[in-house]
Order: sequence, then C-alpha cells, then structure tokens
Amino acid sequence: TFKHVLTQEAAYESLLLSRRRQLHHRAADSILDADPERAAEIARHYLEARQPAQALPHLVQAGHQAAQAFAVQEAIGYYTQALGYEAIGDTATLRAAYEGLGGSFTMSDPVQAMAIYEKMLATAEARSDAPMTVSALNKLGSISALVMGRFDQAGAYLDRAEQLAD
Repeated sequence: TFKHVLTQEAAYESLLLSRRRQLHHRAADSILDADPERAAEIARHYLEARQPAQALPHLVQAGHQAAQAFAVQEAIGYYTQALGYEAIGDTATLRAAYEGLGGSFTMSDPVQAMAIYEKMLATAEARSDAPMTVSALNKLGSISALVMGRFDQAGAYLDRAEQLAD
C-alpha cells in the first residue's frame, strides 16, 4: 500500500512492461482464487496482463452483474468490451455477451437491440453454430413482435428458428 497516489504511480511506472504484465496476471489469478465474484477487477487485471482470452468470460460476467444491479450503462460497457475480442472468443461466451448487450437495449432502444441481434445472427452463421443462430432469431422475433409490433417480420424470424431447431 502507498500513502500517496503519486508514490504509487511512480512505483508502477518504474516497472518494466513485462513485469507489470506478470504482476497483473498474478493479481488476476489471486483475486479469482479468493473471490471469483469480483469479475470486473479480474477482467481488468487480465487485460492489463495482455491476456484477453482469459479476461473475456470475466467481462461477460461483469456485464451480467452490472445488469442485475440495473447499472445498464456499465453493463453495456462490459458487453461491448467483451465483443471487441470476438475473434478470440468461444461461441458460448460470445452468445452470452450478445444476449446481454441486446437485452440491455431491448426496452430503451429496440432498434439498437435489433442491430445487435442481427450481428449476433451473422456471427452465429459464420461460426455455423445452430444454438446461437436459434437464439438470435428468437430474440429478433420477440423484439419485432412484442416491442415493435412487426408481426409479419417476427413470424419469419420465428419460423426460421423453428426450422433450424427441428
């Protein structure tokens, strides 16, 4: 611990980047062992350690935690940050990030939610992942019908989801 933030910053800045990354990785591992619910902090340390693949599930978990606390803007930030690592993420984690981000926008900005689920659909199709595709189609259908009142469009999404699920 440091009594003054400037002393802390000076000590931190004097470390070699490789050493900083190593320490951030150790910090993330330690926090994960001690209290895995501190997802945002764990993700931050993994990102500082240049380990985005390890940070990704914790970013999504932090998004879920923020959404459950009704901190919508914070949740959007975590989900968006997670989707920034889409190229290295596994499908299940990306699906959770897309669903969380779309859900965060569903009532306040349904057009934005539709755009997110369209991107989720494109990602699912590019990865040939049927469960993620069905989820995206169901979300698109739900928003189209229940929020936007576009029942014909909703029917098309839901019919496609049903065919794929069969």
